[in-house]
Amino acid sequence: VNMDQNQTQQIILALQTLLDPSATQCMRTEALNLCESYKSNPHCAEIGFELLGHRSLDAHVRYFGLQLIKHRVRHHWVNMESTEQNAVQSLTLEMVNTCPGNEVTYIKTGLAGVLTEIVKHTWPQQWPNMMEEVVIANKNSEVGTTEIIEQMLLDLAEDVALLQNVSNRTRGRDLRQALGLSAPNILAFLLGALKKQISVLYDDASPENIHLAGTTLRTISTYAEWVKLDHIFMNDGILIEVIFGLLNNSELQLPSAECLLSIANRKGTSERKRLLILTTDFFVEKYAVAIKNASQRDGLTEKKFQFLRCMTKLMMTFNSMIITQWLEDEKMIRVHRSLENYQNFFQVLFFLTSHKSRVIAQSVILSWVNLLRVKEMKKDETLQAMVPALINLVIDYLNNKHIKQTEYVEYEELEINDHDELDMIIKVLNGNMIEVLKFCTSTLPLPAAHACFEYAGRLLKVKFENVHEMQKKWEGLAAFIECVMSAMLLPAEQRGEMGLLPYTAGELLFETLQGIDCENIVVHKAVINICSSLYKMLSLSTNAALYCKKVIDRAFLTMDMTSGLKSKPEMTGLRRQACSIFIRMAKSYSNIMIQYMEDINNWIQERTLGEKSLSQFEMCSLFEGMIVLSSEWKNFDRQNKLIGNLMATTAPIVHADYFNKALAGPMEFATAIGFCTTDENEQSFEIRAGLYYYISLTLGVLSRSKIPENQKELEAGGFIRNGKVTNPCCGYIEAAIDHMFTLTQLMSSMWSPEVGKVFHPDNAQALTIRSGEKRCLVFIEVDKMKPHQDEVPRAHWEKIQFFLSLGLDSLFTLLGHTGVVLGESFYKIPTLQHTINTKALGYVVNIPTLRLKCLLRQFLAKILKSCPLDMVHEFTSPILFTYCRFMLERLGAAWEAYGKREAERLVIQRGRGSIGYTSEQEQQEEEEMLEEQLLRSITREHLELIINLCVNKTPQKDDEHSQSTSLGSHHLAQLTDLGAVLAVSPACENMLPCVLAALAWHDTSSCYKAAQILWPLLKMLMNVKENIFNPDITRAVFEAMLRGLHRHGQHDGCESQLLSLLLMFIQPLHTKHAALFTSIMLQAAPDADQALVHKFFVNFEKTSEKQRKSALKEMLSGIIEQHVSQQFKEIPKMNILEPLQIKKRNQKSKPEDSYTGLAQLFQP
Repeated sequence: VNMDQNQTQQIILALQTLLDPSATQCMRTEALNLCESYKSNPHCAEIGFELLGHRSLDAHVRYFGLQLIKHRVRHHWVNMESTEQNAVQSLTLEMVNTCPGNEVTYIKTGLAGVLTEIVKHTWPQQWPNMMEEVVIANKNSEVGTTEIIEQMLLDLAEDVALLQNVSNRTRGRDLRQALGLSAPNILAFLLGALKKQISVLYDDASPENIHLAGTTLRTISTYAEWVKLDHIFMNDGILIEVIFGLLNNSELQLPSAECLLSIANRKGTSERKRLLILTTDFFVEKYAVAIKNASQRDGLTEKKFQFLRCMTKLMMTFNSMIITQWLEDEKMIRVHRSLENYQNFFQVLFFLTSHKSRVIAQSVILSWVNLLRVKEMKKDETLQAMVPALINLVIDYLNNKHIKQTEYVEYEELEINDHDELDMIIKVLNGNMIEVLKFCTSTLPLPAAHACFEYAGRLLKVKFENVHEMQKKWEGLAAFIECVMSAMLLPAEQRGEMGLLPYTAGELLFETLQGIDCENIVVHKAVINICSSLYKMLSLSTNAALYCKKVIDRAFLTMDMTSGLKSKPEMTGLRRQACSIFIRMAKSYSNIMIQYMEDINNWIQERTLGEKSLSQFEMCSLFEGMIVLSSEWKNFDRQNKLIGNLMATTAPIVHADYFNKALAGPMEFATAIGFCTTDENEQSFEIRAGLYYYISLTLGVLSRSKIPENQKELEAGGFIRNGKVTNPCCGYIEAAIDHMFTLTQLMSSMWSPEVGKVFHPDNAQALTIRSGEKRCLVFIEVDKMKPHQDEVPRAHWEKIQFFLSLGLDSLFTLLGHTGVVLGESFYKIPTLQHTINTKALGYVVNIPTLRLKCLLRQFLAKILKSCPLDMVHEFTSPILFTYCRFMLERLGAAWEAYGKREAERLVIQRGRGSIGYTSEQEQQEEEEMLEEQLLRSITREHLELIINLCVNKTPQKDDEHSQSTSLGSHHLAQLTDLGAVLAVSPACENMLPCVLAALAWHDTSSCYKAAQILWPLLKMLMNVKENIFNPDITRAVFEAMLRGLHRHGQHDGCESQLLSLLLMFIQPLHTKHAALFTSIMLQAAPDADQALVHKFFVNFEKTSEKQRKSALKEMLSGIIEQHVSQQFKEIPKMNILEPLQIKKRNQKSKPEDSYTGLAQLFQP
């Protein structure tokens, strides 16, 4: 086709329009349509060659010609005449052979792409000598030709072997076989080309030659991942030798390292043993030299930094191989295992771990955790020798945490998206350093303990001038000592080294810290943390009681010292830390602390009423600690009396006029908490604070009050009342429970339309999701706070939001825990079911989606699961009946709306579009993302609730009901006792439709959970109530399963699970409803063969389960919905050529009389 000048100008103008940022959307659409029209032209390949041949045209115009050729070859090769095929093939080879070295890179890449498509259609059957014509014949060609051939080999390997995206399976198999057979020749060609390029680089290190050598290495890397290992190590490993020789070449060291990484990432036990030769001293020395040279600050470049990142991955891969091989050898008898041969390798690993770049260090730090985690491996002397160096490394790191920027920061920023990501890397590195310290301590506890006191001694001698540096170093010391003391005691006991622990040094440090007068809040917090951590060791000393008293006194002294400044945010954190230490001490050392109970009680009572008053949060925390401590009495009356005294602090709140007024109704409650005004006033603040204190203290009492586990102690302590075990808090919880239900009802009503009419519009934001919760839902770090953000006073609506969200969550948690603690007496309250339905669930329709999460997980899950089995029909079933109906209506509508939005997104609107997003569009998109994430989250929580109630995830394998063979992974899942009762209760009438609907909702995880419920539930119903499966119900269940397969069958796991579920459902009903099943299947899959479907049900009993599943999969394959990424994909057609004739190796047959071993006993 001879194009006239006008056509060429049209194409040039269209391409310029597409690349012009100032062009309008209408102009771009018109230009795009013109370009696309040429692809449908039967002469598009000839047009492409015409454009490509005019070297005077711009490169992007010629590249468009290559796109036309590639489109013609890729999608229309099978329909092309042989003359056109031959012409395209010969012209392409001519272009490849005459390509100059200075040709634009993307033109060469485009030519390689065209050649790859031709090879995929013709090789090896129709073009058997392709390797000779294209590869071997051009081994001495020009730079441009060589690069195109190498790029073609790279693309071919990726498409055929790695990604396996050849559209026709048969062709893909043929190409893989041919590529595997040609691998030795290909690698020989690449090796020869690489040697030649290296020699050229010594004389001419031009960018073109460097780029060509890099392309060669990348191609080798692609083949190194999958060809036989023998080909890589052929000719005495000359290929490996050449690659290692390039590790110190500043231009080629990165692709060389990537080559080695591809080799190391190969799978297989036999290959692993052979690849471990690359960790011997000969090779490790080369790694060390290359890494150290690249780490030098002088001459550091982005490429060198990327090389270090790649070498880090390589070392981690080798480290994993060493661990895996060690574990494999553990299974073998009489295999001596030692890490002595890896001593130098560990030194290189340590060098990378101690690297000044935090990105490099963070990448490799977990390698040490993986090594030290293996129980037998950490006993090896070679690894133990590295522990002191690792401990010192952690100390150095913690000492330098105050340094925010390193000399590598400019290159680190190139590897990340923003400063927040760098902060995240540093945060992860901090955690991993402490994790390494923990495992080092468990390996060698004594050196770690001594390092603590040496570290502290050095720090105490330093005189700081920089406050920030001082704070960071004290925080580092606190983290170090806390980690060591927590991880030290158990391994020291196992090693018989408890008597060798440095108690004296610990006591000396403790006394020194007790005498420090800390004016800095951060240092003060670190000091009290260190003291409480040291007590873990000192609790085993002869003066344990004395030091326990000192830790408590220091915590209380901190509260007294800061009493006048407790309103400041930084002081609040310090005081909360002191309360936390008190609770931790009470939980861990109650047997020692109990002797000071009277002193503790007196101190708290004085501060509750005195000038140095405590906040309500602090009172709750200290009261909880006292309740935990009182469990050591193991005396019902004493514990009950203490709880009574503590609960008496809520009496002024309960008997206050504002309390009764607030509880009168939703409108009164909204007014009382300040919801109807925009200005904060003291009364509404006190009301919110009082209500939250009442809720928090009641929850604390309920969760902290314990009874003895020993039966004799229960009887001796008076915990058995009226023949039942009774918790000391029962009487007080029963007195408060009605208030808690009422508060739950009132807080839930704040989202109701009635309250919406009276609250102030400025407070509407109080009903939205808190920013912290929002960040968690969309997977954004919650702690990205700006400095001093806590000092910014909250707006009035934010205070109400905080009160409603935390208060409601606390109430749901409290009510759920009540059933667990009070037991049967709670469930026998006559009006309990009515109270729950009207108060706890009265406004559930209005509660926002996020608040439902706590309702499901903390309230319903616990209160329903704790119900005695003999009360399931009268309590659990009615509540579950109402709940499932509500969730089906709410979630069903939400998922239907989601489906409509998803369909709208997939509509291609050719006449519309925008270059960028406006702020309103971005805001709308964020809101939709949040809404969808909430919907997925609550749907999974809902199904997880039903699973926890009904499904036994760990049944006994010898159960007669679990003997199904191959109907899927859920044949072992059985119903719990509660689930078995619910399956035959009215609750199942709403539970089953809800779970069936979840199969087809747009969430794969929900589909999986729904199938997990349906398997045992339907099995139970078909065994107990088979007669309920009339044609209507059978149709509903079967169609729901088919809808699930339609929606999620694209995922292999879901497809297998749903097919198994279908077969399980068909099996007992196929004789009764064969015609119905046939009719439904033919309606759902009209392309299915009617005779095949009929035969499937006729021969159902005669076929094995595997055959049934295979046949069902084939019949229903047409109903599975394609993923959106596949819906608009044009799949190229490929001819199926004659099968390859591969010569098989002749196996030597044994002579008939060559019987050995046991076979000799059976000689004829």
